[in-house]
Amino acid sequence: MTFKFQEHLPSVPIPELEDTKRKLLEAIEPLISKEEFEETKKVVQQFFEESGEAQLLQEKLQMWQEDIAGSWLKSFWDNVYLTSRNSLHTGSNFNVLLDNQQYPLRTIAELAGKVSRSVAEFYHTIIDEKAAPEMSGGMPLDMSQFPNFFRSVRIPKIHRDGHYVAEYSKVENHISLLTNGNIYSIPVTNQRGIMYSSEALSSVIESILSLREPAGKNVGIFTTTNRNKAADIYQQLSVTTVNAENLQSIADSLVVLSIDKESTNSDEAIQNLLLGGKNKYFDKTLQIVITKTGEVGYSVEHTGVDGTTSFAVIQYVQDQLTSTDTENIETKEQAEAKKLDWILSAELLEELNVLETENEKTVQNYFIHVQNFDAFGTDEIKQLGFSPDSFFHMALQVAQYKTFETMRSTYEAVSMRLFKEGRTECIRPSSTENLALAKAIVEDPLEPAIVYRLMQHASTAHSARLKEARKGFGVERHLFGLQEIFSQFEDELEIEKSPALFFDPGYLKMRHDFISTSNMTHPEVKSCMFGPVVEDGYGIFYVLLKNRLIINYSSFSRNEQDAKLLVRNLDEALKELRDIVLAVK
Repeated sequence: MTFKFQEHLPSVPIPELEDTKRKLLEAIEPLISKEEFEETKKVVQQFFEESGEAQLLQEKLQMWQEDIAGSWLKSFWDNVYLTSRNSLHTGSNFNVLLDNQQYPLRTIAELAGKVSRSVAEFYHTIIDEKAAPEMSGGMPLDMSQFPNFFRSVRIPKIHRDGHYVAEYSKVENHISLLTNGNIYSIPVTNQRGIMYSSEALSSVIESILSLREPAGKNVGIFTTTNRNKAADIYQQLSVTTVNAENLQSIADSLVVLSIDKESTNSDEAIQNLLLGGKNKYFDKTLQIVITKTGEVGYSVEHTGVDGTTSFAVIQYVQDQLTSTDTENIETKEQAEAKKLDWILSAELLEELNVLETENEKTVQNYFIHVQNFDAFGTDEIKQLGFSPDSFFHMALQVAQYKTFETMRSTYEAVSMRLFKEGRTECIRPSSTENLALAKAIVEDPLEPAIVYRLMQHASTAHSARLKEARKGFGVERHLFGLQEIFSQFEDELEIEKSPALFFDPGYLKMRHDFISTSNMTHPEVKSCMFGPVVEDGYGIFYVLLKNRLIINYSSFSRNEQDAKLLVRNLDEALKELRDIVLAVK
């Protein structure tokens, strides 16, 4: 049942060149001066001219698509993640902290046992194809990422990482428990593939948490550094058979379960989810963190899964944690944990210690903030006659203009799961329409009726771009595909050198994700976070709920004052836009 629509999903389309050309110019125009735009138009015109570079690349891309069973974009997109040399936790992982108010009273061990059992249950539903296919507006969504949730890991290698997903098996599944600097293998199914009870798992976890043994060496700290350095340490570890077996045990585990004994509140919990290096293994696809105050969070490695898909696991585990139903107990066997012992040379221990110190500096290098906006939520925004997403981004661009006195490129991720192996596209809310609106409010305040019309125009344009992107007719994945085609087939193409478009200042300004945004609408989310994408930029993960908005900000510490001003200005802009609509209506 899980994959019953998979073979019937359409392929990711390749947009028409003329459409991409028009949309590209629309995205670049508000970001640069008129003179700069005229120069960029010449470069764009040259690239898209008849029988020119774009046409040659388009024809090769179409040939590539004909030879690919799934998405023409998939291998290119996988390569983006796997070739990045940035640290995973700050560079590409995303994090979700959940509301724990509805959990029945449990000890940390009981909570960990229930999480472990729930993860095993969901893994088995995928194997048995009993997980319901996800739908949107009556249309089936791509489910190809579901096999990547469990028993998967990113493996650091020089230049390009590997991505490992174990074959399906219910037999002797386990989770990796990280606590007090040590790593333990906790079985969740026996030799017959039968799941242990939550109580049995809680018992073995409690026995570990109550141990009075010295802190371990926190080997997982190597997953916090840049990928080439991580690859070097991984290779050093792998030389020893015992260590290699430990690394494989972590790779084969369903998930990593990390015990955070430091966070005393939600703000500390989300910071440690994103940045903390103790008892972490950021290469694991799903890392579930339980704090000493009973909060549950997820750190997700992005290579194999996106946010919309990973929430299937998050929601299932959350449902089990809040459920009072009696658990189906198939065996009364007791699980037995195994501690992973490591053989570490003096040199390797020193390298791990250095990484501990470096990560402590990394924590200090970031500013993160969770803003709960309680004035109103999506219900009232809809009553005002606007799409909640477009309303949020209108306010964000007003706030950006008020904060920085200019508009710089803003990225909004858009799911393309209507297509086979569809991942994400993006749109640029830093649009001409939003720039006109921002100027009308910030520079020379106009009559509410005029501003209201500008809001309607901006909202309509935003929603249209969002719809087009979901249908696979965005701009940037298409251009990225053309660029990748040139990189792979340069010798076969009648193009002397890399097209000038890809080095054009206007194009690069659009690609510079000064504000990178992503969103979700799940009411059980307390906060969610990812790091800024560029050195001078900001990450904003926003949650649109019926009666409130949760807006999560990240930046480098040197940009903290501007970040705080952006927080304040966005709060004000949201209220100001509402007041303008109410004044007119």
